[in-house]
Amino acid sequence: MRGSEELARLAIDQGVVRAAIDTGEPDTAIRLAWEHVNAEFQIDYGVLVAQLERLLENAQARLRVEQAELDRIDRQLAAEPLQIPASKLNGGIDGPGDPLVEVPPSQWLRADKIEGVFCLLSVIALWFACYFGIHATFANAQLPIFDDSPYLAFMLATLVPVAGLAVKLAGHVFDDPANRVRYRKAVVFAGIGAFFLWIPMFGALFEGLSGVFDPFKEANHLLGWAFNVGHIFAEVLIAAGIWAYLGAILNKYAPSELVDNPARPPLLRAQTLQIEVVEGWVREVGRIEGELARLYGIRDSARNLVETAIRQKMNEQPRVGLL
Repeated sequence: MRGSEELARLAIDQGVVRAAIDTGEPDTAIRLAWEHVNAEFQIDYGVLVAQLERLLENAQARLRVEQAELDRIDRQLAAEPLQIPASKLNGGIDGPGDPLVEVPPSQWLRADKIEGVFCLLSVIALWFACYFGIHATFANAQLPIFDDSPYLAFMLATLVPVAGLAVKLAGHVFDDPANRVRYRKAVVFAGIGAFFLWIPMFGALFEGLSGVFDPFKEANHLLGWAFNVGHIFAEVLIAAGIWAYLGAILNKYAPSELVDNPARPPLLRAQTLQIEVVEGWVREVGRIEGELARLYGIRDSARNLVETAIRQKMNEQPRVGLL
């Protein structure tokens, strides 16, 4: 392949151009002259153009492959958090990655102590509410299963705070701390919403001392079913909200459970190397496109030359033309 210093202007046959002018038709003369230029261009640089075009296709294909690999690394790096729980590393939170020491409850803020105790008492009260609710709804209905299994009501009541804790712990599936906070807020507001849905259903079933109570009134089974479902939903979500708030208090005084993510440095190194590879192919594509542009520039310059000369000769201004 000839080097850049060997590129030269095309040798135009003046006899061909004059013969084209003798046709007397400017458009015909220009078309014939262009065909002559194209032929001379193919003779001098056809092989070089074909080689460069094939090299360009190969370089562009390699660039697409390397760019796709860089995009994959970028997506993988974006999915890796800056920090991860220390327990994922050897040693856990007690290992060398732990930068803080746990604060004992005696050194907690007074407001957090009060709120923490209130949360625990609220969970206990919620368990009692669920226990007596189950007794009033199911056990006192004289169902045989409660006679055969007297501890069933106790176990069913235990499900509420445990299920609430499970709902709260489900927020740990989020790696982003901001998403955990959003989940905790969503659980709290869902519990509040369930409670305010439970209130009108409770009022519809139990009118209170000021209402009219008819013991022989036919029960609304759909309303009763909705009340039981809403009752359980409200208790579980309220318990989850309490657990979430209690967990937020504990996290303020717990040792740091986050360390730098060890998966990021190898990805960053791979990203840096891949960027260099992509940039190398970008430069190669640019070099080949530049060589082709120079070659096409030689052809276009010759076309412009003969077209200008033809128009100049056919306009008789001046007699001494470019060719």
